[in-house]
Amino acid sequence: MKARAAFAALVASTIIIACSDDDPTGSRNSARDYGALLSGNAVRPLPVTTGATGTATIHVTSGTSDIYDPNSDHLANFTYSVSVTGLSGPAMSAHVHGPAGTNDVGPILASLTITSQETNGIVSNGTFIGTE
Repeated sequence: MKARAAFAALVASTIIIACSDDDPTGSRNSARDYGALLSGNAVRPLPVTTGATGTATIHVTSGTSDIYDPNSDHLANFTYSVSVTGLSGPAMSAHVHGPAGTNDVGPILASLTITSQETNGIVSNGTFIGTE
């Protein structure tokens, strides 16, 4: 149970920490890709001890296009995937927090869908629409 609770905090805080700089990869109108390495040490406000690890990716485009255009009238599409190794039980929740300082936890911006009850592999993936 402790590792499952740690997973929720792990995903939430690590994605924001990894994305805290506003410099996405690629040119201005290319899709924006963000990534995070998940570990108990990266949990904020207090790190946790766990052997569980993971990765999270978020891909951002505008409307139905393959690019991200900051001047577009369309909302942004966020496609995400969270993969883990070593959970002690199924993931219970995952979400993105922000904005916040490096050692702080901001408000929940988006809840992510848990798509698998596995303890290893992809446990959350999907798409949501919002503003960047």
